[in-house]
Amino acid sequence: MPAYCYTTADESLTVMRFYRVSDDRPTTVTIGPDDTSDEGRHGEVAYRNLAAEHARTAHNPGNWPMVSNAASVHPDQVGEAVALDNERGVPTEYTRRGQPIFRDRGHRRDWCRAHGLRDNDGGFGDAT
Repeated sequence: MPAYCYTTADESLTVMRFYRVSDDRPTTVTIGPDDTSDEGRHGEVAYRNLAAEHARTAHNPGNWPMVSNAASVHPDQVGEAVALDNERGVPTEYTRRGQPIFRDRGHRRDWCRAHGLRDNDGGFGDAT
């Protein structure tokens, strides 16, 4: 069953509901005890939130910036990695956990080429 997200008007609470594809999906829902333990929120109206439903999915152009686990370095080596990336002409930021942050498809392609890595998830025009 697909998941449908609903967010309150002040955007402070998002809840997920599951409906069959054949069911009518409401555009609004009422927040209840199954959604939050905060009794002051019960009875609030939440509206369908398409952006929340499609966030972090592969078909969504919202993938960028992308954080890579496979290309990460040890957190103590982030400084060295940044210097190496700058030297190779692909300035890249890293998370505090050592994961490179790719700004877009082209940045990921250029980074992989600069480091001699093969992008097994790449598409047409990406580094291979």
